Amino acid sequence: LKTCALVCKEWRRIAQYYLRQHIYIDDRTGVLSLYKHLRQQSCLRSNGGASRLSEAILCGSSGPIPYLGTFAAMLAGRLPHLTAIGIYKATWSNGSIRTEDIRPLAAFRSMDTLTLCQITFFNVSQLEILVSSLPGLTTLACDEVRF
Repeated sequence: LKTCALVCKEWRRIAQYYLRQHIYIDDRTGVLSLYKHLRQQSCLRSNGGASRLSEAILCGSSGPIPYLGTFAAMLAGRLPHLTAIGIYKATWSNGSIRTEDIRPLAAFRSMDTLTLCQITFFNVSQLEILVSSLPGLTTLACDEVRF
């Protein structure tokens, strides 16, 4: 499939659909690009296929990740096989995690793993809001999480 992706645009599009299981997103443009890709693949999903994306990694630059709400709102219900979200290198200030922004994460019913690495929360309630928005969460992995 990796070789097929180099042949032509059409083959690349089809091969990427099957190859893409993990995605790295570092800004709002990445979320919009994934959304556009999923919309283009809607004909494949309607024929019994579905996006095989199983893990999304959202990476900040030691600052806030304002596109978490965009990710949740735009992709809720579009990633049926998503089982894990990783959030890396982020700092949330007071009020930067709003319940209404991440409430759509509840639509990711198959998501059971949340990984937090190098995250600084303003207070514990921000972590509580994030975790409680994921009803199927069974695994919470934390590395260098600060309050």
